[in-house]
Amino acid sequence: MSILAKLKGEKTLLSVQEVQTEFGPGYRGIVLIGNTQKTCHLIRDKETGEWKTLGDENACAILAASLAQLGTPITGQTSAEKLQHS
Repeated sequence: MSILAKLKGEKTLLSVQEVQTEFGPGYRGIVLIGNTQKTCHLIRDKETGEWKTLGDENACAILAASLAQLGTPITGQTSAEKLQHS
């Protein structure tokens, strides 16, 4: 009997969906942190090109790192970074 046939349970640790919003395209991630599901939305502003985060800070960091490892890096300067470089 294979080891997969002996599995007794499972949990989804990370769920990522590509979304379209009226503000621009983005991603929604649901991350299991401890025993709690945390949600993060990463939305790319269609006006400025900046990435906006909404949701749990740790979940957003995990989502951004996971997307980068999949070859979809979340890049772009924030408003604060643009002001520092100007």
